[in-house]
Amino acid sequence: MADTAGMATVPEIRALQRGLRLLEAVNLHNGGRLRDYVAATGLAKTTVHRLLENLRAAGYLQREPGDDRYYLTLAVRRLSDGFYDGGWISAAARPELEVLAAAVGFPVAIATPYGAAMMLRDNTDAMSPLAPNVYSRGTILPLLSSATGKVYLAFCDGLTRKTLLDVCARSAKPEHALARRPALLQRALAQVRQHGYAFGPGQRRTPVAVRTATFSVPIHAGEQLIGCLALRYLSESLARRQVVRRYLGPMRAAARRIGDRVRRAAA
Repeated sequence: MADTAGMATVPEIRALQRGLRLLEAVNLHNGGRLRDYVAATGLAKTTVHRLLENLRAAGYLQREPGDDRYYLTLAVRRLSDGFYDGGWISAAARPELEVLAAAVGFPVAIATPYGAAMMLRDNTDAMSPLAPNVYSRGTILPLLSSATGKVYLAFCDGLTRKTLLDVCARSAKPEHALARRPALLQRALAQVRQHGYAFGPGQRRTPVAVRTATFSVPIHAGEQLIGCLALRYLSESLARRQVVRRYLGPMRAAARRIGDRVRRAAA
């Protein structure tokens, strides 16, 4: 590898180059599985696994027991300044999620954008006595119909919103059909901005056919929208007005504390 400034040629370190390429892939697909990173990098499966485990041993990645997804840790903060990532948000938010879940009883979660969708970064399903079903970290949520997706679209900047909606409008997926009805969608998003929250249906019924729904508010770190906080409740037991009256205050307070934590961690 010749240096254009006239310095001596230095040998390439292929393992380092591969490791950095893989770290870039994890940054783009945080929460992905081994096969995702094999596809993203084009490297052999054994090579990718070895690199992932080395990055994990170095403290840059984490993988929960029983979870085959890899997530960035706050240690990556040492490599960059001023960048908000879903994995870092999850690490900073976890204490507040646990406090909020203990206070409200229902499971709470944090989600961040993932392409033209939202990704569930962390939740308290395992610790909540009122969690009728369990969602795993890394679950993909629809952008246009989930509570977190509606909140993100309502509060993100105009350019981001237009870009995402253009992508959805060109998509053939049924979940993106609403993007081809811009007037209706914009009215719905304006209502979310006015109220400061959104509701969404549960994505699946429980084994005993109990319906759930989701209630979400935005999370800001300073002026920047970094994700959404969500509460999943039993929709047949609580009317929406009851959810707003009981939980909007605690949810907003928790979102402010999470945003403050993330902002301090990135400072």
